[in-house]
Amino acid sequence: IYDADGNSYAHNSFQSIEDRVDASDVEGFIEDLRDDRVRTRRLALYGLNMLVEEDPEACLEALPTLTADLQTSEVDMQAASLDILATLSEEYPEQLTPTADEVLPFLDPSTEQRLLEAAVPLVATIADHDPRAVMEAAPALAALLQDDPPGEGTVLDALVRIAHTYPGAV
Repeated sequence: IYDADGNSYAHNSFQSIEDRVDASDVEGFIEDLRDDRVRTRRLALYGLNMLVEEDPEACLEALPTLTADLQTSEVDMQAASLDILATLSEEYPEQLTPTADEVLPFLDPSTEQRLLEAAVPLVATIADHDPRAVMEAAPALAALLQDDPPGEGTVLDALVRIAHTYPGAV
């Protein structure tokens, strides 16, 4: 498999990451996310995505790096980071609440669909835990409903959660 940058990924590339997926190697994945090489960062995200399913708590250490990656990386890597953050938010919403400011810019109708599909559930989970943290997203969420968004029910859930606590925001 080749990515848009011409990097190749053979079966053994993925296998070596799968063999490495262990809570004790989170620091190694974090280090790889900071690497200048796109291929290394993609494989680190692949590993963290596998690890977050097995041991979400171990991935909490990667939050600052994943959040920073949202603003600097390409769409595929942003989507992978958002997916990992969304999975983490299911178990640790209180830990993800501070990431709201970095996630809210993705709630724009012009945002690529796969980014919206990953960002909306994360915002909904944060809204369930701390509606104040995403209260300013109410207009953006309402605007998304005009365009028949992916996960329309999740957009509505987020709005309801915000409106329940801050009716004037919706």
